[in-house]
Amino acid sequence: MMNEELYEALEQELEKNHVEEDVEDVLLDLAENIAERGIMDKEVIFKQSYGRTEVHGCGVCAEEDGETSVLIKWIRVGKKEFKIDDYFL
Repeated sequence: MMNEELYEALEQELEKNHVEEDVEDVLLDLAENIAERGIMDKEVIFKQSYGRTEVHGCGVCAEEDGETSVLIKWIRVGKKEFKIDDYFL
């Protein structure tokens, strides 16, 4: 679970880079992007654009009991990188 300090730092960086989406929406978009690729149990580097801002990250998609989950390890907004290590989806 992401702590409040990390959440606020990520929120500030998104605002600074003119990303209007909420932190939760960005993380869910990225998790869905990884899940759609269908690459299981391997780290996937991804990129998502929000206007002119690119968000890069790394995640792992896994399936257990028919449920898909995505572990987002880190994301980079602008030049700042954030260690997430949390599951989404």
